[in-house]
Amino acid sequence: MTHISDEKVRAATGRDWAQWLAWLDARGAKNMNHKEIVALLKPEDISPWYRQTIAVTYEQKRQGRKLGEMVDGFEISASKTIMAQVPIVEAAFLSNKYGPEGTLEISTHHEGKTIRGAWSGSAGGRIGVYLYGLENGKSRITLNHIKLNNTDDGAAMKAAWRDGLSKMKSDLEA
Repeated sequence: MTHISDEKVRAATGRDWAQWLAWLDARGAKNMNHKEIVALLKPEDISPWYRQTIAVTYEQKRQGRKLGEMVDGFEISASKTIMAQVPIVEAAFLSNKYGPEGTLEISTHHEGKTIRGAWSGSAGGRIGVYLYGLENGKSRITLNHIKLNNTDDGAAMKAAWRDGLSKMKSDLEA
């Protein structure tokens, strides 16, 4: 389930995936929640990022956690680098022409940086949009859609947001 190889996890943590799974099994992690598994890993000499990664991988392998599943629902992301300045990309996103059916009910907007709010489309959830100015007149837009109900909603929203951002790129770079 993880995209990190045994070699990389061993180099960073001293154990490969099979060893981590066995280590956690031996300490009763199968009956623990995510927070408890992370706490169990804390005394080990590994980075906080690897503690999270090992805990999530364990949950996926041993407890049936699905890809993109979080405590409060499912989460997807999409991003695109576009040959346009941040204000142009931001205006295009806010036009509501580049994504799934629905509207964003904005709760927080820091111009040129972030946009957050509730998504009124059929999948519901919340959206976080992050804008980054890059060199040579390019921008990067990254979108997180969180608190989705299930994997089907997650897959549908990921495809719709990817398509929408690709269309935005095509339109803005034309």
